[in-house]
Amino acid sequence: MLSSPGFACSLITTNLPFSEWTQVFPNARLCKALLDRIIDRAHIIDTGTDSYRFKRTLTSRQQRPEQWVHQPSPST
Repeated sequence: MLSSPGFACSLITTNLPFSEWTQVFPNARLCKALLDRIIDRAHIIDTGTDSYRFKRTLTSRQQRPEQWVHQPSPST
């Protein structure tokens, strides 16, 4: 990220497409104003709506299921 003097950089991430932001901000006018300010001069990188962390966890659990089975702690 680059910034110019007097300007701050911000990074906002979400797995919601813009069309679903009104579920989080139910007031459509407020949501539109917020998005208008956020995306002005923004670089938008759309990676899809799937969670990479969720996919990684599922893959890990499928490869090593014994690691994810709850084992009772030994009594002392």
